[in-house]
Amino acid sequence: MGPTMQKTKMTIVANMALAALLLAMPALAGERQDYVNSRFSFGVALPSDYVVINSADNGDGMRLASPDRKTTLSVFGTNLLDNSLEEEIRQRIDMEEKNGWQISYKKIGPGSASFSGSRDGRIVYVRAVALCDGAAGFAWLEYDKAALKKHDPLVRQLVRTLHPSEGCAADNNAPPPAQQ
Repeated sequence: MGPTMQKTKMTIVANMALAALLLAMPALAGERQDYVNSRFSFGVALPSDYVVINSADNGDGMRLASPDRKTTLSVFGTNLLDNSLEEEIRQRIDMEEKNGWQISYKKIGPGSASFSGSRDGRIVYVRAVALCDGAAGFAWLEYDKAALKKHDPLVRQLVRTLHPSEGCAADNNAPPPAQQ
């Protein structure tokens, strides 16, 4: 076998290895599972390796943990009663500050809101969207501050995928898909 044939074989093997790596990248980046809350009509993409540690009997939502149990993620719906989403978030921020959280980021709008802060070496990130019939859907993530960079993709995923279900899109308070 001549040098040209050997080089061609090496190129083919290298291209096959690259293709295999590219196909495996979604798995390396973290698989996701879609969660739909039928009671409050919203959905969100969750990490597939997280396990449910408890769920509400009434269908409000559930709490998950990472495989190492150092990160928790709660997804739930709630009725806003007499509040707008904006007022609900302001009240939750006040409550978290009273509980010792130092809130360092907040973005509050009529259809969606986010806030985050830290306490005792932990980070909390909360994302909420307005739903139909005066309700809201939440994703509430808490993790070690040392793992901040590791959780950035998950935070982006929650922002991108937390959304009202299809029939709820006509609600004036509902954000358009993928709003940040």
